[in-house]
Amino acid sequence: MDTPQMPTEMPKLDDPRFFPVFEALPIKYKVNLAYHGTNDGRVYRPRAHWCFLGEIVQHSFFLRLSILVRDGNGKSIPITFYTSEHGSSLVRNGEVKIGYTAAVLYAEQHGFVDSTVGICQQALQTIKVFPVSMDGLMQLSDRLQKYATVDKDETTCHNCQRKAASLLRCAKCNLFSYCNKDCQVEAWHHKGHKADCKLLKDADFRSLLLLQWDCFQDFHQFSPRT
Repeated sequence: MDTPQMPTEMPKLDDPRFFPVFEALPIKYKVNLAYHGTNDGRVYRPRAHWCFLGEIVQHSFFLRLSILVRDGNGKSIPITFYTSEHGSSLVRNGEVKIGYTAAVLYAEQHGFVDSTVGICQQALQTIKVFPVSMDGLMQLSDRLQKYATVDKDETTCHNCQRKAASLLRCAKCNLFSYCNKDCQVEAWHHKGHKADCKLLKDADFRSLLLLQWDCFQDFHQFSPRT
């Protein structure tokens, strides 16, 4: 089987076009032309994909799961689950932990009856919690820009920074580049690739890296929970 080609670019997880902070999100039930387009003047669909990211700072479960997250601007936002199982599957699977980052596809601002404004989460397929902080996620995004993309037919070794067209790729994540086994072992133990690689093998996280964000054809979804 042929080895997949290295991408020429990766999405930047702080790109406001596709990873907006809460105050930039569209308001539920209102057309926002920055996010929605129409061909007939009546039916509106997303122009592109977008995903809200927020680090969990608090969580509780009373009748339903509610998590408080902090976005890239430092604003605290409640995400309350109105799914059929009220968010219990996330708790049962151990996904909800302070310091982890929630990713919500096609998130919208929602006004609750108590006058708070947050995110009303109605579908499990559009939310995923990744076991990494927001800061850690942004640092990984920066590393992906540098070590998992091709520039002028060359890639850069994650360990020694050497640029060449003949570098090897990590056999586990198939993204980061290395000169040889010695460079890979050094980066695995001393430059954080052990933790990066675990996250990069997550199918849902990889799907965010491979999604063509500026070209909407259908709604993207995360993997079903068991």
